[in-house]
Amino acid sequence: MSSLTFDQAVESWKHRWSGRKVRDIVAVYDVDPRRLYEVWQEDIHSGSKSIAYQQLKHESPELAPAEEPPRHSPRFKVVPRDRQLDLFDDSDDPDDPDDPYGDHFRKLPISAKPSFWLFSG
Repeated sequence: MSSLTFDQAVESWKHRWSGRKVRDIVAVYDVDPRRLYEVWQEDIHSGSKSIAYQQLKHESPELAPAEEPPRHSPRFKVVPRDRQLDLFDDSDDPDDPDDPYGDHFRKLPISAKPSFWLFSG
């Protein structure tokens, strides 16, 4: 199965609020975890969270959060692949605000740099 239906999205919210682990929810629906996070970040099946919250309050009030929780937000920032080469920018501008070290690190004497930087030639 490649994605979740709307009803499965509603149920996935209820599983999440019931305290089930993501890997257990993944096993229930036999989907890639990213499909669950698409639902939980409200990229797909918008409105499923509100319906799930109302159903859970009616079915199991003790499991329902006190108020409707916010959408899921990722803990880690993903760097788009097209910007990875920017990490190797070789600008020599010491006043560049995007380069926190400026030229100071490049101008260190060789003795101050780690030994693995010294190459025998």
